[in-house]
Amino acid sequence: YICEGNKRFFVRMLKNGNEAWLIYPDHEVNLSKASSGNRYTSGVITLEINGDATTLNDGEKIAYTGCKPQTKN
Repeated sequence: YICEGNKRFFVRMLKNGNEAWLIYPDHEVNLSKASSGNRYTSGVITLEINGDATTLNDGEKIAYTGCKPQTKN
C-alpha cells in the first residue's frame, strides 16, 4: 500500500483471510481478523482494509491514512 505522505507498507493475507501479516520497512507484525468487516488487529495495531481508503492505526495515532493498493507494473 502507498499512503499519504508517501508512507508504505505491505500486507500478506494468511489462513484464508483470517490473518494479515503486516510488513513495515523495518519489522513485521501478525494481525488477526476482527469479528466484523475487513479489520485486523494485534490489540495495539489495527488495519482496516477499505479499497482506496485503507487505514493503519498504530497505537494512539493513525500512522497511515488514504492508503491505496500498489499497482503492479
